[in-house]
Amino acid sequence: MREKNKKVGYSCYEKKMRGFEKPKEKYKRWRRNIKFAYQRIRYGYCDSDIWSIDYWFLNVMPGMLQQLKETTHSYPCFQGSISHAVYGTAVSEDADDAGMKQWDEILSEMIFLLKESNEDTCTRENKYQKEYDKAQEEFDDKYGMFGEKLRTEAEKAEEKKKGTHRIYMLGDVPCQTANYGRRFQRIVFGDFSSCTAQSVQKHHIPAGVAAHFRRLVSVSQS
Repeated sequence: MREKNKKVGYSCYEKKMRGFEKPKEKYKRWRRNIKFAYQRIRYGYCDSDIWSIDYWFLNVMPGMLQQLKETTHSYPCFQGSISHAVYGTAVSEDADDAGMKQWDEILSEMIFLLKESNEDTCTRENKYQKEYDKAQEEFDDKYGMFGEKLRTEAEKAEEKKKGTHRIYMLGDVPCQTANYGRRFQRIVFGDFSSCTAQSVQKHHIPAGVAAHFRRLVSVSQS
């Protein structure tokens, strides 16, 4: 009996936030979850996925590729090459085995790189993580979770009207009134502020990505 592939996916359900949840808010959350589930079934994605496409992609694709790797019986063809696994006698079995081996290696590399791109599964240690966590803790103590104390009366009125919620992060605090902005800039963009041609080549940073982060740093410093 063939072993069933264990799927590790990405749920579209919105979980309860910590703390007390009013019955009205719980009802709204479950309504959203029902809508998200329906959208996933009908369209293949939902509004919840759109909020963080990168996180959805990095949590879903490695599992899909892993299952493809474990269950595939063929590999992508190019002109003049047809998979023996599909057609049986098109090419020698040795040639086909080499193609399958190469495809397996490509899939393995794709899975590895996607996992390394995900902060939750990356094997490299972020040298700024402890400093970021400390800054975030100080931010929460001073301004509340998601900067609750920074919300203006106008924003609160708008939230009640539209059912939205303004969220403040470390980078939203002006550098003139607090040090969090500067720290956030250094923690997040520090490695990219000196992206010379040599460092870009050394760390395999795509030129477009490096240029983009340079622009972000220059804007944040202005």
